[in-house]
Amino acid sequence: MKNLGHLKSYSMKLTTITPIYIGGGEYYNLNKLQYYFDQSSKTLNIIDETKFSKFLLENKLLDNFIQFILNEKNPQLYNWLKENNLQNKSLNIFSKSQVIESVNSKDFKNDVNLFIRNFNNHAYIPGSTIKGAIRTALLVDIIIRNKQDYTNKYWENIKINLCNGKKKPLEQICNNIEKEAFSIGKFKSAQTDSIFRGLEISDTNGVSDTNLYFAQKEDLSPKKQKISRIPLWREYLKPYTDFYFEITIDDTIFPYTIEELNTALMNFAKFFNTQMNDNYNNLDCANIYLPDESDEKIIPNLCIGGGSGFITKTITYQIAPDFNSAKNAIAQYLDKTFTKKDKYSGTYFPAHNHVKEDKIISPRALKLAQDNDNKDYLSLGWCYISELNKE
Repeated sequence: MKNLGHLKSYSMKLTTITPIYIGGGEYYNLNKLQYYFDQSSKTLNIIDETKFSKFLLENKLLDNFIQFILNEKNPQLYNWLKENNLQNKSLNIFSKSQVIESVNSKDFKNDVNLFIRNFNNHAYIPGSTIKGAIRTALLVDIIIRNKQDYTNKYWENIKINLCNGKKKPLEQICNNIEKEAFSIGKFKSAQTDSIFRGLEISDTNGVSDTNLYFAQKEDLSPKKQKISRIPLWREYLKPYTDFYFEITIDDTIFPYTIEELNTALMNFAKFFNTQMNDNYNNLDCANIYLPDESDEKIIPNLCIGGGSGFITKTITYQIAPDFNSAKNAIAQYLDKTFTKKDKYSGTYFPAHNHVKEDKIISPRALKLAQDNDNKDYLSLGWCYISELNKE
């Protein structure tokens, strides 16, 4: 630790424990003209747009490619290569290629999502992502430690708006809860009057592509007790990849020491683990990682990134008086929010039947991905952060 008066700076380490995906917006979402899966070699090939543009110009194929895009209903790079007898040739047009066993081209129906990169084109974890996850974890910890107060004050209003599918009132209630939990009364603006003005987190270092792999999005349903494969592929960080970053605490604003922060994060992970074990422990159709099964020295205390699931990013289960009250209210909210229209009557009905089907937990699907050895199914986003010189 570096002590600069009221500022304390800590060198931190983040170790991934399960696959982590962090997107970077539309630039990192590839359509079927930007990649293709070669069935014969089981290889996912991703276009390097600069190299591909150069290839089109040098071989006078630019107009040909444009016409292909305009004339096809569902243009795919592989079909264009095949039409021009290029599919089996060694072309210097790809940024990366990865062999993926036990899949076929039909598994690649939608976009492929790449991991966010820094200016050196290395995968990294933004400091804002870590800070946002810490914010959620601290809020969960505060509610758990003051459960009766928060439940009495907010639950009835939350339940009414959940059951009626009212998103904006729910957002306002959550804003009020965060204000109560995090405001310090030192600053005039409601947006800046927060303990998080006293917490700065740097971006991590970048890592090479050897630390990443592609995996299909998978959902596990407690009712069906089987894995459902979603036709979407993401680029994940491999488990046990190390990153380094800095945390700076202004102790006149941020009321947690680094030790207290770690305790709060562990409480957050413990709550999630309890919910998951209570509701998924009878499922043996996959080797599912949960946060209590880690190495003793690397204990998950933070959940980050996309696909990590509803419970890790919300406070409904924490603030409700009991588990079933939260489950039932969430199921009603989802049925009100996600609907389909009957083409004959014109009426709307629930698209996924959460009230009817979510008997164990809501939402009922657990988000998973296979590890980089294609053996175990792992829940997403879990990592361990620690002070570097105290390991």
